[in-house]
Amino acid sequence: MLNSSDVSSTLDHINLSDRKFTVLAAAIARENGEDVGTGSLSRSTVHRKRSLHRSMIETDVREEFRTRSKSVAVIHWDGKIMENSTDKNNPKAATDRLAVVRFKKAWPNIDQTVYRPLDDPRVDDPSDPFLQELKHATVSFLQNMLLAKSGYMPREDYREVTELCLLILNTSVCDQPYSFRAPGAYHLARWMAKLNYSFKIYLFRDQFKVTPKELKSLREFCLFASLIYVKAWIAAPVTCDAATNDLVLFREICQYARINKAVADAARQKLEKHLWYISPELISFALFSEKVPVSEKRSIVRAMSQAGDDWSDRAIKLEDCTDLAVKELHALVAASSTSALRSIGIDISFLHVDPETWNDLPAYVQAKSVIGAIKVVNDSAERSVALMSTFNKSITKSETEMQTLLQVVEDNRKRIPDSQKSTLTSYKTRGSADSAGSSTRT
Repeated sequence: MLNSSDVSSTLDHINLSDRKFTVLAAAIARENGEDVGTGSLSRSTVHRKRSLHRSMIETDVREEFRTRSKSVAVIHWDGKIMENSTDKNNPKAATDRLAVVRFKKAWPNIDQTVYRPLDDPRVDDPSDPFLQELKHATVSFLQNMLLAKSGYMPREDYREVTELCLLILNTSVCDQPYSFRAPGAYHLARWMAKLNYSFKIYLFRDQFKVTPKELKSLREFCLFASLIYVKAWIAAPVTCDAATNDLVLFREICQYARINKAVADAARQKLEKHLWYISPELISFALFSEKVPVSEKRSIVRAMSQAGDDWSDRAIKLEDCTDLAVKELHALVAASSTSALRSIGIDISFLHVDPETWNDLPAYVQAKSVIGAIKVVNDSAERSVALMSTFNKSITKSETEMQTLLQVVEDNRKRIPDSQKSTLTSYKTRGSADSAGSSTRT
C-alpha cells in the first residue's frame, strides 16, 4: 500500500500519524485475512516509507517549479503569533468569543425563515444621501458578482459573506427562501468568519438574546462592514483595480467619519499601514484598470514622463497620507513609477501612444495580462500560516522533514482538491517507490 506516493501523500494531507496509520493498516490487513505477524508492518517501516515518498515528491515539485515558465514572481510575507483563544488570562479572546459560542449553541433552535435586516434610520436619512449612495453601489456590485459567477471568489466563504451582506441590506439573494449555513469554525486568523458570524447574529437578533451593548456594537459593525468593507474586500484581488480601489476605499472611510467618527478613525489608521498599491512604485498598475477614465490615464502618463525613470528613488509604501482623500492617482506618481514597470519586463512603448487606443496595441494587451496575473492579496501567505498551524509537530518534529511535509501536502491538495468522484478518477498521480522500497505489502 505504501509503495504508492499518492497513498503516502494523502496520509500527510489528512494529517494521519505513523502510529495511527499502522493501527489502521493492521486492522485492514486482518480483515482481509492476512497474517500481520509475518509481514513487515511496523511503525518504523511506515515512517521510513513515508519519509522516502516525501523526499521524492519534494524533488519532483522543485523540478516542476524550476522548469515552469514564469516571467513574474511575487512573494508574500506573513507572520503571526496565534493567540490562544482558550486562554483564561486573555480577556479579549474570551469576550470576543462569548457571543459566538452562545450563538452556535442557539443555532438549532433558530427559525431561519424569520430574520430582520438592517433598519438603521441613518441609511434613509434624506438630509445626507451618503449612506444611500453606498447602499445602492454595494448592492449593485454584489449582485453583479453573484450573477456573473466571477472568479473573484476563491472560496465559498466569500460567496457566503456576499449573500449575507445583501440580506443585511434588505435585498433578496434568490427566488427561494435563503438557506443559511450553520455557524462554522471561528478563528482569530480568519477575518471572514467574524464577518459571517456578525451578520448572522444581527439578522437573527430577535431570536437570539444579545445585550443592549452587544446590539449597538453589532449594528455599528454591520453598518460599516456592509456598506464599505465587504465591497472593498471582494474586489481586492483584482490587480489592475488595486490602486483605484484603495483610493476609493480611503475616501469613503474619511467620509464615513460624519456617520461614526470612532469607527472611521480606527479603519483609516489601519488602512494607512497597507496602502501598498497607491505607493509611487505601484501606482502605474492603474494604467491597466477599466475603472480609471482615459483622461486620468493621460494625466498619469504625463506625470510619469515628468518624473523621469530613476530606480534608485525607491518608494514601496506611501508614507504621507496628508490630503490623500482629495488627491487623484496621477498626483502619487514618482520617479520609480516607470522603473517598476521596466523591472518586471513590461514593454512600455504604449506610453507614447494615446490611452484611447491602448486596447488595440499588442504591447499594452500583453502588459495588462502580466499585471493581471500578479497576486495583490496575501491569501497564499494566509494559507501557508494556516497550513503550518495545522501540521506543526503533528506528524514530525524535525524542521527539515516539516518543510518537506508542507510541500507534499500542498502538492496533494492541488492535485486532489475535493472528494468528488470526477476528481478522484482523474487527478494526476505521482510515481511509486517500488524500485526504491522493499517488498512489504503495507
